Amino acid sequence: PGSGTLGYGLKKPYYSASYQVAPGKAHDRPIEGKKPNKGQWYEKGLEYGDNTSVNAFFYGEELKHKTNRDTYVADAVSANKPLDDTHFDDFHNYRLEWSTAKGNESLTWFLDDELVFHMPPEALELTGAKMPDEPMHILLNTAVSSTWGFPAPCP
Repeated sequence: PGSGTLGYGLKKPYYSASYQVAPGKAHDRPIEGKKPNKGQWYEKGLEYGDNTSVNAFFYGEELKHKTNRDTYVADAVSANKPLDDTHFDDFHNYRLEWSTAKGNESLTWFLDDELVFHMPPEALELTGAKMPDEPMHILLNTAVSSTWGFPAPCP
């Protein structure tokens, strides 16, 4: 992906902290590559760390199937944080805290003990999606690619 600054000021390369959620928002979706308008996207209770912003490059997608009954929208509620040379030359700690404690449910991402992104369950009220509360596996995608499936040039 190289270096440089993207459309809304995000510097490349960047780290994306993301939660995939369904059901997603079917109508009045933000335009990919642009920040959402107030009230247009998940925002209730979300916290972004220093130098971190909403991920405007991928809001999710409609997953079409043979029948309308099986077609659904899945959203990506996520934040991007720029990385610098030290993130490629030295060790860093990436951490996800997942709390299922009643009244304190949340997902919170950190980089070197600094907040990147915090998501409480009320953020998901927009679509009625739920905070995960059952045992599961976490998939850590460490793939390195020049496009990650995005059209060229990759954001």
